[in-house]
Amino acid sequence: MRNNNKPVSGRTGWAGFLAGLFIAGTVLIGVPPSCGNTGGEPVTYRVFVGGMISGGESSGSFTNLRGWTITLDEAYTVVGPIYFYSNESVPLAYRGHTGGFIKSAKACPAHAQFDKGEVLGEVREQYVVDLLEGEFFDMGDRTGVAGMVRLFEVHLHPPGKVNVSGGHAGVEVLGGETVFVKGRAVKDEETVEFIGNFSIPDEEVLRIVEQIPAEAPLVSVDGGEARVYLKIKLDVWFANVDFLSLTLKDESDRFIIDEESQAYLALLSGMRSRYSYILEGEGGGQ
Repeated sequence: MRNNNKPVSGRTGWAGFLAGLFIAGTVLIGVPPSCGNTGGEPVTYRVFVGGMISGGESSGSFTNLRGWTITLDEAYTVVGPIYFYSNESVPLAYRGHTGGFIKSAKACPAHAQFDKGEVLGEVREQYVVDLLEGEFFDMGDRTGVAGMVRLFEVHLHPPGKVNVSGGHAGVEVLGGETVFVKGRAVKDEETVEFIGNFSIPDEEVLRIVEQIPAEAPLVSVDGGEARVYLKIKLDVWFANVDFLSLTLKDESDRFIIDEESQAYLALLSGMRSRYSYILEGEGGGQ
């Protein structure tokens, strides 16, 4: 039998908790560095992004940690900007132990609280990506600095927050929100048809997934352009979603992933998890 008692909303407390952590970190770590010009070997590169599940499969079907077998029929999201850095995550408070300041590129995000090193590459625009397409979405040619990407960050804003590129039909599907998902979840004798369409709350830096580790070469391959692949793990997005927490339905009798449900908070947490994103270079690494 379904449990139709709504859980107590955790959105405000959850978002406030994360925002509080960010503010506390700012006080402890100190003032962000100014961003100067970067020097180094220039490289032409392309960025590709696509959906997957852990293990490398591109299938939209997987089982989460709560025992739900989830099949996605549609999954769109807005990705960008993206920044690729040369350093591992090192708080600015420890910069003095490494012998001075490390140069960083012009396009250093203003919220930076860590010594991320050079910005080797960046995607300043945002793109609508079909995460079930099975092929990587090509974000086009760019120019950066050759090196090893050891840290990167992904912005997940609603469409229009920055310049939207690509002209993907998914813009209409998203309806002005950051993510749209539709599918079904099965557990024992329970089947839940679901739909979700929402944005991450615009509070502090909640829409930015920071400090994602990587070992991806941004270097020319055989004299040609460099290529890096951003892979979004859909099973990690849904890892802790409990579909029995859904109580609202739409006109098509599908359960809505609404802001008062555990499913919403769990999916939000998965979207913001650094473990949901990996970066690989043409020459290997992740």
